[in-house]
Amino acid sequence: MRMKARRALGVMLAVVLCGLSGNWGRNPPTVEGGVLSFKLHDLDGQPVTSDDERFKGKVVFVDVFATWCPPCVRAIPTFRDLQMRYRNAGLVILGIAFEHGDSANGRRSYLEGFARQNAINYPVLDGGTPDQLSTALPGVGNFRGFPMEILIGRDGTVLEARGTNVDKKGWAEELEARLVEALRIEPAQTPPPPGGGS
Repeated sequence: MRMKARRALGVMLAVVLCGLSGNWGRNPPTVEGGVLSFKLHDLDGQPVTSDDERFKGKVVFVDVFATWCPPCVRAIPTFRDLQMRYRNAGLVILGIAFEHGDSANGRRSYLEGFARQNAINYPVLDGGTPDQLSTALPGVGNFRGFPMEILIGRDGTVLEARGTNVDKKGWAEELEARLVEALRIEPAQTPPPPGGGS
């Protein structure tokens, strides 16, 4: 009985947190000082910080998500496609996942399976549990639900932070236009060759 109650509460929380994300237009999230700082772990348990060499001089698109959030999951194919098409132009898509479960190893193991099942071709970090978001991403303010996007320019400053409405008509096209503008390149006209992972 206790497990059913916890599961029902989790589903209710997911609906509330994901449902709010479409209403951020008037009151978007903020990133203090215009620089996103974090020290998290990848799915192998290795530390990754915002100062990591792989982010230097790149446009970094951060997807703050949860696997139990339906809009978050629906966005993944778009992110996979954009990572393949624009990685050589300097784009790094970075997923930061917030999952239930007090065991870091358990969360990472679950996320590793989820990433494999969804053919995620970009790095995913373990942000911790949903109630640890303010600790994992201390400079983020006005967080009201998943998913959340943070776009970081080549100089490391935040260009934009906002809630995501993946069900909005034209969302993927608008996102691609924002990334192309940040990369300052022509949009990719042809798909990448088969087998071109991350």
